Amino acid sequence: MNMRYDSRYHLHLGYYENSHDLEAVALKQENEAVWDVFFNCNDEQSDEFGTRIFSITQDDLDYGTGSSLFARWLATHGYI
Repeated sequence: MNMRYDSRYHLHLGYYENSHDLEAVALKQENEAVWDVFFNCNDEQSDEFGTRIFSITQDDLDYGTGSSLFARWLATHGYI
């Protein structure tokens, strides 16, 4: 599936606790209130931004919310 993203909106998310330095990028889908979050999972990359790991349904995404959801995903999948 070839998703179209609004080039005006992206957000870098990070987890920097307990000696970790993990980063993801969130891209806003064009004409949708959805952000897709991408992360390089174990050096696997299915897109230029990494692997799409989850989506967030909301129009505006802030760093705190995005990073919190990213940290939850990292914990669930054993990265932290």
